[in-house]
Amino acid sequence: MLFFLFSEYVYCNDVISKVSNLITQLKYEDAIVELEKQLETQPNNITYYFIIIDLSLRLGEIEVAEKYINRALRYDKNNVFINSYLMEIHRIKGNLKQASNIAQRILKVPESKTNLLFVVMYSRLLSEINVYDAEKFLSLYSKVYRDYRLFLEMARLYLIIGDDKKVKDFLDKAILLSRFDKDIYLLYGEYYFKRSNYVEAIKNLEKAVLFPGRKDREYYLLSSSYYHIGDYSKALVYLNKLDIRPEVVAKVMFLSGGYSDLIQRFSDSNSEVIRYFVEDSSIKLSPQDISLKRKELSYYRFRKALDLKKSGIPYYELYLRRALRLDPLNYDAWFEIANYYRYYNSPYFAFDELKVAKNLFLNNSRLQDLFSSLGDYVSNVSKLSSWDIQIENRRRLKILFEVEKGNIGLESAFFEDILNWALSAIKLVNASLEITGKKDGFYRKNYDFVFVLKPISVKDFFVVDLSLINPMNSSVLTNTIISVKFSDNVVSDLYYAFKTKMFSLIPYVGVVEGVRGNRFVVRFLGNTHKNGEEVIILDRINQGEEIARGRIIDTEGEYSLVELSDKDKYLKSVKIGQIVIRI
Repeated sequence: MLFFLFSEYVYCNDVISKVSNLITQLKYEDAIVELEKQLETQPNNITYYFIIIDLSLRLGEIEVAEKYINRALRYDKNNVFINSYLMEIHRIKGNLKQASNIAQRILKVPESKTNLLFVVMYSRLLSEINVYDAEKFLSLYSKVYRDYRLFLEMARLYLIIGDDKKVKDFLDKAILLSRFDKDIYLLYGEYYFKRSNYVEAIKNLEKAVLFPGRKDREYYLLSSSYYHIGDYSKALVYLNKLDIRPEVVAKVMFLSGGYSDLIQRFSDSNSEVIRYFVEDSSIKLSPQDISLKRKELSYYRFRKALDLKKSGIPYYELYLRRALRLDPLNYDAWFEIANYYRYYNSPYFAFDELKVAKNLFLNNSRLQDLFSSLGDYVSNVSKLSSWDIQIENRRRLKILFEVEKGNIGLESAFFEDILNWALSAIKLVNASLEITGKKDGFYRKNYDFVFVLKPISVKDFFVVDLSLINPMNSSVLTNTIISVKFSDNVVSDLYYAFKTKMFSLIPYVGVVEGVRGNRFVVRFLGNTHKNGEEVIILDRINQGEEIARGRIIDTEGEYSLVELSDKDKYLKSVKIGQIVIRI
């Protein structure tokens, strides 16, 4: 049913009868064509304009409606119906000032006070400014007139206000008077969706989409409702009718089990989110159907992992894991992840990883050699347990990484690049990273040891002084100079240079991870420590001057068994977490 009542303004004739039948059959466009044909011979028939404008708005054809409003105003510029539609179009476009000006003109016409089309559209305009003013204005009419349009609009206002009970009351009143209006079913759908009653929301929204016109809101609510009840196939039907982010579509396609369609549609996507769904879809399909595709996806993920490794971005390990999940026979990924664990965790960890998968690479000599090498290294694993000292699982050490700008004229933008790179790129054995620009950062208790990177020249080369600092008294334990070509790739180059030099420095530093009497276990950041070497134990609590000395009496991989010196035995105590320096 149209917003206006035919009986309000028109007399029944054959044209109106034919158009009414078309509207009843939901053939809005055919009805418009018929009326346009009639306007060719009756260009001043205002009734025909009313119907065309209303149907155009329902179809979402704002420009068409506006065209016929302007034509109708040539014949009757003060017509309340036509001007009400003009006001509504300006409201839809967001031109509230122009809409308000038109409303004030209409209000000067006495008949506007009883024109329910104007009353409804004016309340919508008021709600854009103050919904409670609109509710107060419209409620006066809803108490006097028994008209479904008023009840429907009251329901819309209370939906905005959040009074669910009144929403339902007015919708129930409206539907008793008319079941032939899309907005009734849409608002019922909104009401039930808001209350998480998705089954009832779907029942009403499925009726709303039967009507012609734009249905974006209905499609959105239907897709969301079906999603919430777990009917992903139906949710996908309505999602595909919307202009929505492809990541959302990919997710629902995956949940609905449309794995083949998802791969076909999105296999070339550059979105990492979508690629995850493509990869998981290939895993869900039988190997016979998708074996070649899974190998391709696996090597794509492997190459992305290498890119992350070069740029120092996290998720490198995760990407390797996904590459192996896609293709367990991706030998390059196995080799990469084993070496990652070998250097960034421990040879024991790497050995355990390959041990699980050793039957997969019986014919790959490179992995067999690596597995044998790791096996030789960890063959004497009983030694650590023979020390009979419980090892505590500790968090990674923290490293303070300071970049001093100094007076060398380093451009601030480049300086920020260095800081950002340092924060995201450095990956050290058993070490995390923090950055500070304050000298007094050296004395903060929560740092186990300190690396300082200080630029000293930015001419043809970017030269830095890299030092390992005692965090307790700022004395330099060791240092080196790194020169890097000053170019667009300086950050990437600096990463490799820094990492290469870093491994020559860090083996001198360790942390106590287990204590029993005069003996304690130290995990050094490297495997170059030897029996008989002397060590210094630093007191971190009291700004940590040297509190004791000891000697390495046994080693196993990264671990060393240390015994306090005869001088300190029984007089000094060592605690888990204290820093040990080889001397």
